[in-house]
Amino acid sequence: MELEKFARQLRLMVLLTQNYTMTIEEVGQKLCMSRRTIYRYID
Repeated sequence: MELEKFARQLRLMVLLTQNYTMTIEEVGQKLCMSRRTIYRYID
């Protein structure tokens, strides 16, 4: 379970470092995550 969470966080970090102009909604669509999950991972 923790490995899956780490993998999702890593995918988020990779995506954010590759694309500077993505909105939270776009990131959520690409990674199949909710806005709240993305904010939680960033915080």
